[in-house]
Amino acid sequence: MPMLEIALGKMTEQHIDDAHLLRLISKGDEAALVTLHERYGGQLYSYALRILKDHHVADDVLQDSLLVIWQKAGTFRKEGSVRAWLFSIVHNKAMKTFRGRASSPLDETALETIPSEFETEESKLSQERSSLLRAGLDGLSVEHRTVLELVFYQGMTMKEVAQVCNVPVGTVKSRLNYAKNGLKGSLSRAGMTMEDLE
Repeated sequence: MPMLEIALGKMTEQHIDDAHLLRLISKGDEAALVTLHERYGGQLYSYALRILKDHHVADDVLQDSLLVIWQKAGTFRKEGSVRAWLFSIVHNKAMKTFRGRASSPLDETALETIPSEFETEESKLSQERSSLLRAGLDGLSVEHRTVLELVFYQGMTMKEVAQVCNVPVGTVKSRLNYAKNGLKGSLSRAGMTMEDLE
């Protein structure tokens, strides 16, 4: 019988919507915070890592953001999605951290490499494409990189990105166009097109 109760409990957790989880968190429900973290922790960490390019610092930002979520869950107003609200907290923390430290190159441990004796021609090409894409992204300002990340990697709408970055939708569109053009230019100088990355 206890196994059935555990299974039912897990099923119930999966069906609790995000806004209800925030209400539970605002009442001090730690299990609700754990569930929210299970849903979005990986995405939020990945976003912080793309801004900060350092595993440890990104993890610190995520932990700090979880504390803010714990403390401010009751302040969420249904003006946007919970997901965008969570990303806005991580965005603000990550940008504050980014501006507070010198920009550093991407932590190479973030990239899984294949030992050269096991590399195939395909994996070499894939790594070359990834390197070119990283170089192109690194050539953009953090504001432009974050818009690309939110739209293409996180699949957010322009309105959600505006909520996360706390800027008008028009600014998001402008940054996105600039970022795409900048990335195209960077790839063009390397003799590639966006289609070559696909």
